[in-house]
Amino acid sequence: MSFAPGAAARVGARLWTCALACALIAVPAVPAVPAVPAARAGPAARAARAARAAWSAPRRLGILTKLQVLGAQPVFSAGGGVGIGYTIVNGDYEPQAQAYVVLPPLNRVIGVAPRATGFEVLGGLSGTGKPCCIATSALSVAQATGLAGRPQQLVSQLTDVATGSLSTLGTGGELAVTATAGAIWVATAPAVGPFGRAARLTPAGTHVGSVAATSLATGSAVAWTELQSALGGLAGRRIEVAYGRGGAAPTGRAAAIRVPSGHRIDELALAATRSGPTAAWIESWPTTRSRWRPT
Repeated sequence: MSFAPGAAARVGARLWTCALACALIAVPAVPAVPAVPAARAGPAARAARAARAAWSAPRRLGILTKLQVLGAQPVFSAGGGVGIGYTIVNGDYEPQAQAYVVLPPLNRVIGVAPRATGFEVLGGLSGTGKPCCIATSALSVAQATGLAGRPQQLVSQLTDVATGSLSTLGTGGELAVTATAGAIWVATAPAVGPFGRAARLTPAGTHVGSVAATSLATGSAVAWTELQSALGGLAGRRIEVAYGRGGAAPTGRAAAIRVPSGHRIDELALAATRSGPTAAWIESWPTTRSRWRPT
């Protein structure tokens, strides 16, 4: 894995989150540890005991399924509530995909973020009997009632699987990113009110790989890998970045990172620092034995 300057803190946070989830699930299987009397317990032992007491018992969300559960995303609102969006997909029959913690007509959760006193959800919509997605829409979910408002369509006439993200801006608004294999669209919303019109960020003929977005102290940033012709097909060798100021949607594009010939970027993440966005990516290349070597 490769990192731009300042990425270490962000990656540590992501690993910490994963470790918490694993530890929470594994708690029931850990043998009980004999209690240490309070008088003999040191500060470290008392702190550890207090941390264990703060955990709630794990419980399963949703229903049991033999299908794939994709894109589980927890999000916390300003009021202290928590929401989790996820998608259940039948890998053998994509049209059966269904988004949860979201009311129909959305079929796939793309992003979840806090907004006002509830949550905002970015989802994909499928046509009858067709795989996702033909459009993406945003809809608000009230924390107090769990009821969703009317969906607002952001991007339509899609012909490919849609990915993307939903980020909360420093202004209190939202940045919605919709991406397919051939294009990226961005739209922003104020702290209160609907999203503005989605604008296409990439020119025609672009081949899009991984996409990531983040809010910044001065606005927001969207980054993506642009795929280029390589031996055996397309490979991402360049990371492009677009910036937006304040509550405005990102515009323009600039090549931020290039990897050597024969290398490719497989995954991409973006996080905010005081000086701007920090990128982290997985880079791989063939060895002398023609085997791909990730780093």
